[in-house]
Amino acid sequence: MKRTKGCSLLAASIVIEGFEKSFKDTRVAFDLLILKRRRVLIAGGNGTGKTTLLKAMAGLLHYEGRIDGAEGAFYVAENPALPAMLSVESYCALLNENLSKADIHAGLQYFSLLKKKGAALASLSKGMRQKVHLLQALLADPPLLLLDEPLSGLDEVSKDGLLSWLERLKGRCVVASHEKARFRGWERHDF
Repeated sequence: MKRTKGCSLLAASIVIEGFEKSFKDTRVAFDLLILKRRRVLIAGGNGTGKTTLLKAMAGLLHYEGRIDGAEGAFYVAENPALPAMLSVESYCALLNENLSKADIHAGLQYFSLLKKKGAALASLSKGMRQKVHLLQALLADPPLLLLDEPLSGLDEVSKDGLLSWLERLKGRCVVASHEKARFRGWERHDF
């Protein structure tokens, strides 16, 4: 597929062409995938290639084919290795040095983390660590946010809060998830 001047659909899209990534026993491949909207859900079960695609879009693994339109991608893993002794507030500020403390505090308050701002990440539950990790990325507000199973470990209130925040992002967001019903109205691609 060639891009042509004046073709706003392709210019605003993420185009993935001739994609192939092989592991020991698994091969992820497709000829053409065009992600057109600002909010995209990559849906499917375990082992279908959702995470592989997000990591490729973020430039974190080698693959065959090409991906256009994924510049500035910020990848958020499902189970990240967080620095154990860093505080919640310090972690949120790590990639967000241009934000004021007030902005970070507003984010902490939004996800009910303000009381935990001084706590070491190692002391938090899985759901709390997930919220902190997501908040760091949300505060960065990158041009393209790639979220791998972001609802994992979150309670219902936090899931609703995350989805509400995602709708307000300035940039694009691609989510890999098996929770299809939560992402109504998003462009959806089933793997």
